Amino acid sequence: MDRERNRAMMLALGFLLSAGTAGSEVAINSVNVIDVETGAVLEDRTIVIASDRIVDVVSAATYEPAEGVRQIDGNGLFAMPGLWDMHIHMLNDVTEPVDWDFHSPAAEDPDQRQIYMPLYLAFGITGTRELSGGLRSIALREQIRGGEILGPHMVVGSPLLDGPHPIWPESPHISIDSPDSAVVVAERLHAQGFDFLKTYNFLSLESYRALHRTARSLGIEVSGEIPISVSLWEAAELGHRTVEHLTGVEFASSRHEEELRSRYVARIDALNADPSSESPLDIWSRSEWEPLESLDVEKRTRLFAHLVEHETWVVPTIVIQRMVSRSEDPEIANNPNFRYIDRWARDLTAAADEYDPERRLRPLHEYRAGIIDELHLAGVGILAGSDTPGGFTLLEELEIFVDAGLTPLDALRTATLNAARYLGREEDYGTVAPRRVADIVLLRENPLEDIRNTRSIETVVFQGHVLERAQLDRMLEQLAEDAENWTE
Repeated sequence: MDRERNRAMMLALGFLLSAGTAGSEVAINSVNVIDVETGAVLEDRTIVIASDRIVDVVSAATYEPAEGVRQIDGNGLFAMPGLWDMHIHMLNDVTEPVDWDFHSPAAEDPDQRQIYMPLYLAFGITGTRELSGGLRSIALREQIRGGEILGPHMVVGSPLLDGPHPIWPESPHISIDSPDSAVVVAERLHAQGFDFLKTYNFLSLESYRALHRTARSLGIEVSGEIPISVSLWEAAELGHRTVEHLTGVEFASSRHEEELRSRYVARIDALNADPSSESPLDIWSRSEWEPLESLDVEKRTRLFAHLVEHETWVVPTIVIQRMVSRSEDPEIANNPNFRYIDRWARDLTAAADEYDPERRLRPLHEYRAGIIDELHLAGVGILAGSDTPGGFTLLEELEIFVDAGLTPLDALRTATLNAARYLGREEDYGTVAPRRVADIVLLRENPLEDIRNTRSIETVVFQGHVLERAQLDRMLEQLAEDAENWTE
């Protein structure tokens, strides 16, 4: 898509934003409100919105509309909080270099991330958490906050913090080769405005510990994959906030944890000494599935209690793992929503061939899906994340959670109330209640009866801006057309 057309689309999306109702008052009448805290359905309510906040939720029978308030008919609809996708990646960060001298408050030109942002809103996602951010992601976060771009709230993590020879050298990353460099990197990332530090698989134990020490002194969070060199038991004690993809769970549940870890650390050390010795991807792939062969269920039970004790959250991202390990499945390969995303991102078979050519990871991915209910019953905090762009995959992640044993209510909480609690923003997000930010999704069907009803979106309200079905459809039509023209 050429630059002029890109700009034209951004102007169109800007019109949708300016045509919303933020700054004026809105009343959503006779709607059924999903209370995700209690699980109740509050029938026949009116939600009163002023500017970007919910002013009140009252009985529709007692509500008296004031003059000039925009009235939205919610009869027969269900209002749930806007959803949060707690693990996303934006394609344009893939080749973005890390520039320590970056000072510009915004990226010079619109890019694909600015196009993807409305796509999240179209699927009811009003908040996102970027797990391999770059400086342009920070700029985008500020553009959204400033009302320049239509898109969900953003929490931006740092580039991948990995060892000297990372698994994905083409992704935005910082190679850390010593504890001293870990300190310098943490200080710089904090100064640049990243919301948290994102650790990755080949980081050394000493550097990982140094990141945590520095992060504590700076008041910044450490999250991400658990490095192979680090036991999840220790990571939780150090204050690691979120475990992405459930990495480290199998290692920490193995009967041979110390033996396995020392063997893989030796392989990583050999790779650092001679990068041509073997493929980083081969080391990582085997380290993922091999611990499954020596699992200790009793140890896993104790591990989950340990995560609860240290308030360590997990972001399973089962949907992307299933998409890759089952890329040949017609139901996955022919997902009609793929038309909204870049052709590169749709090529699951190519991704599977790169990540897992022998398809050894499928049992691991099925195992991880199978322990979701056990994690929940143990009291481990679960956050919903898709590990993809596009929005629609988060709805599929919630469906996987229900298939795994969670109730629809518990699944909804992973993308609403739990996200707010993790962020420490319960007064702003996560529920449809007075004083909360007016992020609301109106559904035609009750999601507590069937989690797939989260797909029945009629209207999305984001910070008081109202996007009705006709507007959402126009956005999706344009996005589908533009996706065909994107190239990597």
